[in-house]
Amino acid sequence: MVIQNLVFPDEICPEREMYFRAGEETKIEEDHIWIPFGDCISTDTYMNGLNLACWGTYTGIKEVILSVRAQGNFLLKVFQSMAENQNILIKQVQYHFEKEQKAELEIPLKDCTGMIFWKIIATQDTKILGGEYRTEEVYESAVKLAVNICTYHREEQLKKNLKKLADSMFFQSGTEYCGKLKSFVIDNGRSLIEQTQIPGIRTFPNTNKAGGSGGFKRGLEEIRKLQKEEQFTHIIFMDDDVEFQIESFYRLFAFLSYIKKEKQNLAVAGRMFRQDKKYIQYTAAEIWNRGNIQHVNGNRDMRSRETLTEQYPEKGEYGGWWFCTYPASYALKKDPFPFYIHCDDVEYGLRFPGETVSVKGVQVWHQTYEYRQTPEITYYDLRNPLIVNAICGEAEEKEEILLKWKKKLTAYHNQGNQTMKYMCTLALYHFGKGYTFLKKGGGLPYIHRWIKDRKKILKVINPIFHRYTEWKIREKYEEIQESYRKGDSNYGSTS
Repeated sequence: MVIQNLVFPDEICPEREMYFRAGEETKIEEDHIWIPFGDCISTDTYMNGLNLACWGTYTGIKEVILSVRAQGNFLLKVFQSMAENQNILIKQVQYHFEKEQKAELEIPLKDCTGMIFWKIIATQDTKILGGEYRTEEVYESAVKLAVNICTYHREEQLKKNLKKLADSMFFQSGTEYCGKLKSFVIDNGRSLIEQTQIPGIRTFPNTNKAGGSGGFKRGLEEIRKLQKEEQFTHIIFMDDDVEFQIESFYRLFAFLSYIKKEKQNLAVAGRMFRQDKKYIQYTAAEIWNRGNIQHVNGNRDMRSRETLTEQYPEKGEYGGWWFCTYPASYALKKDPFPFYIHCDDVEYGLRFPGETVSVKGVQVWHQTYEYRQTPEITYYDLRNPLIVNAICGEAEEKEEILLKWKKKLTAYHNQGNQTMKYMCTLALYHFGKGYTFLKKGGGLPYIHRWIKDRKKILKVINPIFHRYTEWKIREKYEEIQESYRKGDSNYGSTS
């Protein structure tokens, strides 16, 4: 099975140094590389280095075969790269190819750590047309993926993503991937007028009453209906507006296929890269830290060689649902908490009893936090972390919560922002209503969406509202915490 293909810069991520390190005269195109005599190219990069931290820890693969399709005369060197930036030469072979051929080398992985990469030095003009790492070893598990997507009025990007999946080897007969992936699209906006006719990609109109949380739950319900027939092994939760390269799915499929039996209770957190700076890794995985989120290896320039030779897997407590994979044995028995939006991925991941790890080359590009702020988003981002902490038994003391809340109110008051004062208070007030409020879907009721823009009304309401909310939290805090801890185990509604 191919565990990693050679990938080239493309429209999703055109950053050359994410893929190759090359001399100025070398030309790198979307499907080939031209290396002039005397120049060289190497793959000690994020996209094309074979990182052994995860493969060595979680799989039993003992040997890989490097295959490079090329034409020309060249010296091929294979290195093991260590944490201290020390490169150990494993093999080197001189090739003379008058026409396109494959240069293949067996690479034992025993005692190897860090990263495996190759370098080509052109002894005549040389053309590279492709390459891969593969293994002849038998896989541990017959993997089958179900992709769970919830969408709401993001038709353009979603259709691009679905087309990319439909054009992939998962839908091409004769490939090792064929028939091993199906997508379930939950259309909360009921705006996908053109129902997809592609086998393996199914859409389901849904209401938005329960938001994204309810949409993902509906997706799990539809997957469950087919589980006896399809025997999915893993469920991917994916946002509708991400950008991705199909290679991420191939690498994920291969990694899951070779995980050791004793390691298979494992979630794979897809890395998130920034859409505005495509070489910046926003996060590899997440650590909750009671709401003060720590991004694992966050905001790293992945063009830098220093980011590539970790000796140990990059682990978190959970992965964001921009792209996160769970064993079906967990996902098809557990539903998301009805947050409406935001923090459903947090609580779901914290509930998962296994490890959460990030694999290099499995990532998406997504809009970051600062581009997504609205009063409604602020409401959910204040309310939902309080609920997560209550569910997980990590709640702060009430005086600490109230102090932080008052600081926010003061800041909004000094800005003269009555809307944000109201939404900030409403978030704490609805948290104080306990789990029964969220059983209705968890969304922001319409009356509050209407009031938030009536500044004259808010000037009258806000002083009374925030005093009452503070009193309620002081009087009922322990009771509120208990209501979340004792909430239903089968969470929420889909519609």
